[in-house]
Amino acid sequence: MVNPHTWGQPASANPLLQLRNTDGGEWFQRYSDSFEAVWASARPWTPDRRE
Repeated sequence: MVNPHTWGQPASANPLLQLRNTDGGEWFQRYSDSFEAVWASARPWTPDRRE
């Protein structure tokens, strides 16, 4: 399930997409690769950190 957000709108005001991993399909793999790339670069949140 993918919930792409429109800036300034709550999640309930945005579409919910169900991606399925199918033979020959590309959307699931692209989204999965993107998520994994972001996750790999993530670091723990530190509230007082300034960058």
